[in-house]
Amino acid sequence: MKKISVVSIFLILFSFPLFGNGQSSDEDTIVVGFSIFDMQFEFFQQMETGTRDAVESRGWKYILHDQKSDASLMVSGIQDLLVQGLDLLIVCPYKPEALGPVVKAAHDQGIPVVINDIGGGDTPYDALVVSNNFEGGMMAADFVLENYSGTNQEAAIIKLDPSQTYSSMRGDGFKTVMEREGYEIVKELFCYGRSEEAYKIMQDILVAHPDVRIVFAEDDPTAAAASQAARDAGVDDILIRRFRRLGNRSFRYRKRYNGRHDYAASLQDGRYRGRCR
Repeated sequence: MKKISVVSIFLILFSFPLFGNGQSSDEDTIVVGFSIFDMQFEFFQQMETGTRDAVESRGWKYILHDQKSDASLMVSGIQDLLVQGLDLLIVCPYKPEALGPVVKAAHDQGIPVVINDIGGGDTPYDALVVSNNFEGGMMAADFVLENYSGTNQEAAIIKLDPSQTYSSMRGDGFKTVMEREGYEIVKELFCYGRSEEAYKIMQDILVAHPDVRIVFAEDDPTAAAASQAARDAGVDDILIRRFRRLGNRSFRYRKRYNGRHDYAASLQDGRYRGRCR
């Protein structure tokens, strides 16, 4: 097994050349395993492409595992990766709180672990790369304030999962700006990453607060489910804003805004600025 320093990990994930000729100087090929949240979603597809390109450009072996939004599959898939001679494990976890045993197993084999987005579930990982979710939420609120033409100053937030620490910062950033501008957040509920729950929450919001015309969703499927609930309720003038790291989008009944309003110029194509600790 080859040793990879935390500095090298950082360079891999930020797509900087680690060696002058773009190839590993080791005689033996370094093996990198990447277990990713769910490849059916565009953002994770882009993340995977960026990671694959960075690894393979150095002549290293790359092994992908798709968790398919399943905690059990996440754990079993990572366990399978660990018996394939890895030198580095990268994980974008579906359930961060379930990472403990596999992070320990990796460290027992001397394999460094990088958490790519979502959060590490308080495990002793070696590095974390994450976008600025709080600022992204603030920028989503700025967009809403620039484009909202209604008079009601109530808003709601549909959050993902309390275990996803960094994802929760999206709603926090949105809330900070909206409340600063005099808006009241009348509902703030977790859907636990389930579209059917997001749909139900949106239905409940429209019943309990029928005048709400601004809703912020912390990811794409949540926003899509909320949009469908509004459509089914016959609400045609609501602005549902989603956090999207590859560019903001808003959902509207019968019309979707597809503008490319990036949160930050670096959050593109799966290669993005983050924090390493």
